[in-house]
Amino acid sequence: FLIDETWKGTWKSPNERRSWVKIDLMDAKVDLNSYALKSHSGPGYLRSWIVEVSDDDKKWHCVDKKTFRNDYNTPYRWIKWTCMTPYSNPIRYIKFTMTDMSEERKNIFWLSGIELFGDLIIPK
Repeated sequence: FLIDETWKGTWKSPNERRSWVKIDLMDAKVDLNSYALKSHSGPGYLRSWIVEVSDDDKKWHCVDKKTFRNDYNTPYRWIKWTCMTPYSNPIRYIKFTMTDMSEERKNIFWLSGIELFGDLIIPK
């Protein structure tokens, strides 16, 4: 639902260190080069996270890392980010992990949307 552009809700994790959300593209793969995250209604905005990719859900490769950002300080804000170390092959799984507490000093990972950018590969 987080990657469904028609969804209008908010997702939140339990209040646990290194909370995460994983996207499984099932039969499709993406050559991910950037992504966008949408904040929730607030407060408790995301500040630090990593983005990892995998083709087998076992071996993960970090493609982006953000630390102590203050960009998500308003409700329902979309921000697009470029992967700083893109992975060279199309992948099936994308995982977003919150790596430090929110600006409200909690480990709750809140999101209202995720958008992925890159070449989408769908088997015939």
